[in-house]
Amino acid sequence: MIEVYNPSIIVCATDNISLGVMKAAHENGLRILEDLSITGFGGYSVSEFTYPSLTTVKFHYKMAGEMAARKINDLINKKDIEMCTTLTFEILKRESVDKKRHRQLQ
Repeated sequence: MIEVYNPSIIVCATDNISLGVMKAAHENGLRILEDLSITGFGGYSVSEFTYPSLTTVKFHYKMAGEMAARKINDLINKKDIEMCTTLTFEILKRESVDKKRHRQLQ
């Protein structure tokens, strides 16, 4: 027996995966917003130019890489580092999430 799962939203690990999900949804006759909401992670500029434009999380990769490099250097030099680091991000609310059917993104 094949179990059918019909999610109302798909949260993708990257914007590129989201673009693939958008294509697959279209090829299978699903309408984004009416049938399915899609989000990504990355905040790539191309996500603004899809239709509908992709709701995504903009993560500051360069800052994260620089911070990681500094912490690795500190560890190598036997310096104390914080056990937990919090990085900033930005939610880019666009058109690929039906806000009427889902909780508001915070």
